Formats: sequence, structure tokens, C-alpha cells
Amino acid sequence: MLECGLPTPSVPARRPKKVRRLSPQGAYGFPLITRRTEDRIKTRPHAPDTLMDTSDDKRIIEAVLAGHVVQFGSLVERYQKAIYSFMLRLSGSPSDAEDLTQEVFVRAFEKLRQFKNNRRFFPSLATIGVNRGRDHLT
Repeated sequence: MLECGLPTPSVPARRPKKVRRLSPQGAYGFPLITRRTEDRIKTRPHAPDTLMDTSDDKRIIEAVLAGHVVQFGSLVERYQKAIYSFMLRLSGSPSDAEDLTQEVFVRAFEKLRQFKNNRRFFPSLATIGVNRGRDHLT
């Protein structure tokens, strides 16, 4: 009792705040973003080392232009995953993304003669993908 004669209110004991522990995968299963460069490289699955190999791309493009059309398949295998994932984010539908990816590679094959061989192939392919995706959305 208090000195004034009123009963002391009963206050429940405070529970400690729940601390949310993050798994190595992050809160929602996504990789954690860290400031260390080696960790960032490991968490970027969309940037394989093969995207930066331009000398091999030039050799393949020269072979395709010389008549070895089957060689274009190796470019498709190399960049298909990157273009498909972009189209999937853009369209939201796996079937639409597959169709758009195929259209991007068909368009790239048709325009291969206009490709400047002193430039990298993937940025040109990505530009075709952006334009095809924009057409799909309109």
C-alpha cells in the first residue's frame, strides 16, 4: 500500500524485446548484402565471369558471319539465363519470359551483320532485350 491508503497497482513484469536473428541467407531467404567486396561477388549470381569474355564472343560472331550458324548456339547458352531473368522480372510470367528471350535472340541473329565487332556483344543484346520488353509492355 502507498502512504495515501490506496492499493499499489500490479504491474506485469516487462518481457525483454525479442531480438530477430538473421540467418546467413538474410531475413527473407535473400543473400545478405555486406560491405566486403568478396562477399558481394559471391551474392551476385547474375554476373558470371563468362559475361565479360569478349574475345570469345568476337571469335564466335566472326564464325557465324562466315557461315557457321551453329556457333550462335554457344552465345545463346552463355547469355540465355541473364536475358531470361530480365524478361521474367519485366513480364512476371515464365512463359512470356521464354517467348521474349527467344525473340531477343532471333532479333540479335538477324541483326548480327550490323554488329560492330569492336564492341562487346552483351550490351547490344541487352539493348535488344530492353527494346523488346518495352514493346511487350505497350
